Amino acid sequence: MDFSSLQRMPNTEEIDFFKRMAQENKMVGGMADFETGTFILNPFRQWKSPEEKESVMANEALRLFMRSRNLNPVFELTDEQKQMPWLTGSSYKDDDKAVRETIISRLLSGDPSSGSPTKEQIGFAESVLKLLSKFGIDGIRRTK
Repeated sequence: MDFSSLQRMPNTEEIDFFKRMAQENKMVGGMADFETGTFILNPFRQWKSPEEKESVMANEALRLFMRSRNLNPVFELTDEQKQMPWLTGSSYKDDDKAVRETIISRLLSGDPSSGSPTKEQIGFAESVLKLLSKFGIDGIRRTK
């Protein structure tokens, strides 16, 4: 699925965020903007491949989709997932909903940093895919 219609250019504040993350050696690929229903890719990221970039786009778009549909992933994280570097150093490590949305979106995009999923996580991911195939991405993007 093509998620590029949900992408927008970063504003000055977001560029500063990406610069700060790079200085802290935290190379963030992108972030979702739930207010506008868009996502931003890190303009400083050196992508290893087009597939890596597409995976980050899918991750952020899937998080937007879950929020726009008021999906609330409720499941336990595995010990492996609790120790993932992206989680332990993230700005939303204390936001359970954001963490679970990220795990599901990474699982669905084939990103191994989701960790080994549980049956419950796989079941939730499958339900997200069914809804995505039914509704598509229409209605996610909003204007301010």
